[in-house]
Amino acid sequence: MFRSMIALLFAALLLMLSAPVGAQQDGQIFANSDFRKAGTDGVPTGWDRRTATSGYVKTHAQADPSYVEIGVEAEGEDSFIQQVAKLPEGAKQVKLTVKYRWSDIEPGKQGHQRGKIQGRFTKAGKDTGAWIDMGNLTGSNAEWVESTRTVNVPAEVDGIMLRLGMYGVLAGKVEVASATGQIITAEALAAVREQYRPKEPYGPQVSDARFGRIMRGININGWFCQPWNQSVKGKKGGFNAEFFQSYITDDDIKMIMAMGFDHIRLPVDPQFLINNETGQLVTELLPELDRAIALIRGNGLAVIIDIHPKNNSFKGLSGKQVLREAFVKWWGEFASHMAKTTDPEHVFLELLNEPGGQTYWANATWEAYQDQLITVVRAAAPEHTIIANGGAYQLVKELGRVKPHPDRNVIWAVHYYEPSPFTHQGARWMKDWYHPLNEVPWPLTAENVEETIAKLKDMPAKANSIEVLHDQVKSGYATRAFMEAQIAQVAAWSRENNIRVHIGEYGVVDNAPRDSRVRYLREINEVFDAQGIARSMWNYSGSNYSVVTGKDEPGMRSPDEELVEAMGLRKQSSPAKHAD
Repeated sequence: MFRSMIALLFAALLLMLSAPVGAQQDGQIFANSDFRKAGTDGVPTGWDRRTATSGYVKTHAQADPSYVEIGVEAEGEDSFIQQVAKLPEGAKQVKLTVKYRWSDIEPGKQGHQRGKIQGRFTKAGKDTGAWIDMGNLTGSNAEWVESTRTVNVPAEVDGIMLRLGMYGVLAGKVEVASATGQIITAEALAAVREQYRPKEPYGPQVSDARFGRIMRGININGWFCQPWNQSVKGKKGGFNAEFFQSYITDDDIKMIMAMGFDHIRLPVDPQFLINNETGQLVTELLPELDRAIALIRGNGLAVIIDIHPKNNSFKGLSGKQVLREAFVKWWGEFASHMAKTTDPEHVFLELLNEPGGQTYWANATWEAYQDQLITVVRAAAPEHTIIANGGAYQLVKELGRVKPHPDRNVIWAVHYYEPSPFTHQGARWMKDWYHPLNEVPWPLTAENVEETIAKLKDMPAKANSIEVLHDQVKSGYATRAFMEAQIAQVAAWSRENNIRVHIGEYGVVDNAPRDSRVRYLREINEVFDAQGIARSMWNYSGSNYSVVTGKDEPGMRSPDEELVEAMGLRKQSSPAKHAD
């Protein structure tokens, strides 16, 4: 009954989320936006013509739809039209929508020399800020294409320009049927938010039994995320069935279970599952993910499906409206598939790993977007537990910047790599001051800091590394006492917000001093147990963090017994504590 009630409850919300944002707006701001009017020179009324000698503009006002044609007949010409619209007070966002098609565009020698549809904010009549790209055109496309971008209005700007045309191309034309701009006010944004953030909590809470299945877990990165960093029998990994079926086998899953883990957090890069333009669920390799989930479940382990993009297309997600909207739609389709194929008691859905990596931060922007994701996922998978987070890099210090959603079937994810100069020492993917760090011990104290500094690698950022280590000692940051205080803060936040917490990632880089790594893992697991904190260690094998020894190949991995013992595994886990 609950499943059908939830489906009905959110049906209207899904319709709202799939509808154009413009439905909530005050009307459009550009004059003659459908090009129904034109002067005797063929230029649409209200638009300024900016063409060189061989560029041309023709308005086809009697056509259906009416449109303006902007073309170039000589090599290297510019030809475009533009209009600046005044922004009213209270404008928080502008939704730009342009419908166009193009033909025979031969770009110039420079990358920017092509057909372009773009906008830009203005201040006192002058352009300001970055271009808002809505179309970079070459070749031909006979069908009408509609491009939409919704952008935040920066402080102190007073207008927005829309420019349509050709830049230094050798030949070609673009035809535009409509070009609109709609204002989104703070009141309109609030009204939309209210539709996917109910005021009162709803749904069943995560049960003790369900939460108890993800108390002690391990990540398996390199399988469905970053496979290019791994290999099998000398063949580099990738998003293909051969690699998915060979990199992790039934023996690996049985080894993980034998070590004492109760669940696997499975990072999944959506790259091979999503059409970035439409949000369609790409199903070619979906059976391989289904097979992996079945393999894990068949060995008695729960699984967290962690959507973990590492492809470049997701970088800067907050500024990519088409991809943001596509990702929401994709999550609805993916969650629907998970609802049909997996058991909600043992399979958990994690929305987006470390949004800071995609330039979403721990603020109202991420909160609003996550609310939208939760709404869509809940509609598609009424019984599955959703794992949400506070944005940015999910750090303890970021707790409280984002309010949990009223859905009670949600767990909050936190990552714990503290102190990072110890857990990430020497990591080349981090800021440059991490690179010289070497032989950094746990804990770091006044007694051993100078000896540690003497072992730093002689690299350009060494002075910064020394400053960081001194600051660590001065603040007491690299001690068990500080660790205990932070994990106590996590537990307190959990109780205050009545939401369970899962540490989705923690661990120490392999090249840390062995005795310190063992000591740290023992102590942090003791602290987790004392507060009843669920967690997944990073990582099983093959990514600079590992809980196994031997070559990173199927059949050649063995448990690192010392680390297993340090983490308190091969023992019965402590009872789960949770917020009342």
